[in-house]
Amino acid sequence: MTNRRHSSRDHDFKSYVLSLDYGSRSDELPFIKAVQAAFDRKCLVGMALVANNNPYKFELYLYLNFKTRALEFEKWLAANYPEKARRYNLFIGDFLNAIGTRGYNLVGLAGC
Repeated sequence: MTNRRHSSRDHDFKSYVLSLDYGSRSDELPFIKAVQAAFDRKCLVGMALVANNNPYKFELYLYLNFKTRALEFEKWLAANYPEKARRYNLFIGDFLNAIGTRGYNLVGLAGC
């Protein structure tokens, strides 16, 4: 019997911030539901909508935090929603720090 040890990479969390269309935010609902349907709570452990309601700069983002299957998510996103843009220069900490000063709102979403 072999004793296979899990590497630390097996359980590394990976986060994504995706840009959504603030002006057509109701049209983003099918995409959000598709993410929830494709990835269960065991792998997608965090999900939140982040909105900036400042009339000078409306913004909407989807924050996702994966415990596992992050690479599978990247392939799924490219195959099913190639128009969704991942923001490499934004992190959840940026939004949390800016809630009080820049008017961001964050709402956690429950998975399937």
